[in-house]
Amino acid sequence: MVLLAHVGLAQGRGLGLGLMIGEPTGISCKGWVTNSGAIQLGIGWPSTSHTGGTAIAAEYLWHSHVFRSRESFPLSYGLGAIFGVSNATNTFGARGAFGIAWWPRGSSIDIFLELNPTLYFRPSSTFEFDFGFGARYFF
Repeated sequence: MVLLAHVGLAQGRGLGLGLMIGEPTGISCKGWVTNSGAIQLGIGWPSTSHTGGTAIAAEYLWHSHVFRSRESFPLSYGLGAIFGVSNATNTFGARGAFGIAWWPRGSSIDIFLELNPTLYFRPSSTFEFDFGFGARYFF
């Protein structure tokens, strides 16, 4: 908890917890480590293209404020991995992350959309485009 509290205070946006749909569908967590860098975690159920079970995804994200407006729409990009466990097989993948978020002015939430090109290492390697869509509340 001390480590997570430190991560949350590093940027002033705190630690975010919420829900996401995609790969995986479940709980999303994001903690800031610098003014523009954050660690994002997701845990839940894999999409229907996989064999069920549980999946854990983690990425390091960099953020860039390209769009200037009264609202904040940062772009994010990063690298990470996904690991899935099921009765049939275990899966590991290296993945990228490209996304956009909306941080409503004066609010403690973010709404995000992300595309994750992923190279899965199963019994045979496959390349897939995963996605994530969700919202988090920042403490």
